[in-house]
Amino acid sequence: MKKVFFACVLIALFVVALNMGIALAADPDLRVTELLVNDSGATGIMIIITDVTRNIGTADAEAESITGYYLKPALPGVCAGQNTVYSGKILLAKRIVPELSAGEANMGTNYVKIPKKSVLLGKGWPVPGCYYIMAVADALKYITEIKEGNNTRKSLFSVGELY
Repeated sequence: MKKVFFACVLIALFVVALNMGIALAADPDLRVTELLVNDSGATGIMIIITDVTRNIGTADAEAESITGYYLKPALPGVCAGQNTVYSGKILLAKRIVPELSAGEANMGTNYVKIPKKSVLLGKGWPVPGCYYIMAVADALKYITEIKEGNNTRKSLFSVGELY
């Protein structure tokens, strides 16, 4: 009876540790820890995005990965007058991140073009409107990680109308 109780306690502790993101095994964990982007731009115009992708895990990422940059409409209530939930996101660009040792980081900069007004309106998105620029580490899920749900960092971004 004591062995069964002990086993149940160990399983419960394991589940709690996983939910808290505590590493019980040696695995990498890629995360965008910094994201720098203009706070506004216009359709059809280039902007600069800089991110820092870091391996916060306990083991080396033994392959290169991809950090992706996306445009996604902001949630209702974040910006005045935008009260609709819009679905989807648009890939703006991606960059290759080299193999990262545990604790190591890599910074990258990309020049990306905000999609034309017709592309955004074609998805039913508002122009002008309020958006997020998102950077997602390991966007193609090449690396087995401790926790997959912590890869994204986002920045609020206002899209004006030009093209």
